[in-house]
Amino acid sequence: MEENDRLEVVRVNIVNVLTQALAGVCLTDFGQKYLETIGTELDTRILGFENLENLLKVLTEDIVQLDYDVDDIVVSLKTEKSSHTTLPTQELPEDDLVEVVVAEIVNPHKLYVQLASQYDKLNQLMDLLDMFYTYGEESAELGLTESEVVEGDLVAVPWTDNMWYRGVVKGVKDLTSLRVFYLDYGSFADVKKSSVRLLASQFFYLPGQALLAQLSGLVPVGGRRWAGASSARILELTKGSHEQALQAIIRSREGGKLSLWLLDENGVGINETLVDEGLADYDRGDSCLQGLLSQGRDVDRERSNLVKEGMRLQEQILELKGDEVEQINLLLRRASALSKRMQQLEGTFRPRPPDVSSLLVENYPVATDWGGAILHVLRVGGERWVSSEEVSSLVKEW
Repeated sequence: MEENDRLEVVRVNIVNVLTQALAGVCLTDFGQKYLETIGTELDTRILGFENLENLLKVLTEDIVQLDYDVDDIVVSLKTEKSSHTTLPTQELPEDDLVEVVVAEIVNPHKLYVQLASQYDKLNQLMDLLDMFYTYGEESAELGLTESEVVEGDLVAVPWTDNMWYRGVVKGVKDLTSLRVFYLDYGSFADVKKSSVRLLASQFFYLPGQALLAQLSGLVPVGGRRWAGASSARILELTKGSHEQALQAIIRSREGGKLSLWLLDENGVGINETLVDEGLADYDRGDSCLQGLLSQGRDVDRERSNLVKEGMRLQEQILELKGDEVEQINLLLRRASALSKRMQQLEGTFRPRPPDVSSLLVENYPVATDWGGAILHVLRVGGERWVSSEEVSSLVKEW
């Protein structure tokens, strides 16, 4: 671990210790309290400081206050209000390939990502924040009044999960409510003033983690507005990114917005998948697309995952009743894209547009030796097919 990272960990740990002792800790007891809370000793000399008092003055001057009593020094968190204060800016890696977590999706041209390298720091901050505003008596002093809240104020605000988050006021809706942007996750919400608190200064140290981004090289189908199905598909392809981060190629950084070529867990471009499934078109004005198509693809791994995806798709189709036109069209597009991607892997792809107008799921009652059953037959054009799983289910002992 680099020196700066080690000091940042110690800084966060100090906040953790004091969040659990809001009345303060005597300097002479601080080392023991640190050991009990964090589980490791705070060795100031290894960190390059003469003593603990010196470390606290230098490393945590902006978030910790030292009150000099007659007998000892009391260490506590500063709780001054945060009006008109800004957070540090998150620096992006110099590399064009980064790992990200997808936090919020509006459409392919507007989504928010977090850097996976900062994700553990964010989770630690969230734990401290929630503890402070849920249990800390001092947080009650940070409530808003009508005269002091303005656009740009940093605040702590609850979400629907009853957890506390960092936010910034984007507008005053009326006398009782505010428009708030959640700095670390990219969501917007209208919230009651009575539920909002000003952000305590000990939570300023981490830059806002929600980075505005778009999927590069894409435009809406037919030049129209983005359909909700596009956003829903991105959500489906990225829903596990908080557990396994996704790779993203940064194609440009313009106006505070990242233009990304995003790869799913199988190394396939999500940008490509949206086009394959008819949910987006390539931007004909982008001359650099060809080099990114199929970037990072692991053929063997993708082939295995395509088979699994095909089985899941088959299960979804068999659950249809036959009258869900929009869902049928979506599954047909996905089935066509799945077939296309498999053929591309084998080098046999010949483009053929799917016929989405002639699909029908037919239900046939069947008599078996153990009772009645319903057989689902999928008809596309002049062809009919049924899954081997349903066929085997007709025989009691297969």
